[in-house]
Amino acid sequence: MKPKSLFATLKSLVADLLLWSFFAVGTAASIGADAVLDGPDKNVATFAGAAVSLLTGTRIAKKPGINAFLSKRPPRWAWSRWERSEGW
Repeated sequence: MKPKSLFATLKSLVADLLLWSFFAVGTAASIGADAVLDGPDKNVATFAGAAVSLLTGTRIAKKPGINAFLSKRPPRWAWSRWERSEGW
């Protein structure tokens, strides 16, 4: 396998930083719009922030490292309390 060039590595780093920053800004806009804005602007900022964070979150979830983490089964102890409370 051929190693990546410096330009490709830098391009990938900048793309990842932009993706994560859009995710953070979208999440912050959807959560914090109520404290800053009033009226219909609040609703627009909430829904736009939610849309941005959902779109970028799905792009982040498709990355190989994140996808492998999300597709792992949870440990057995994580479900034991839930199973006892539901009567399983």
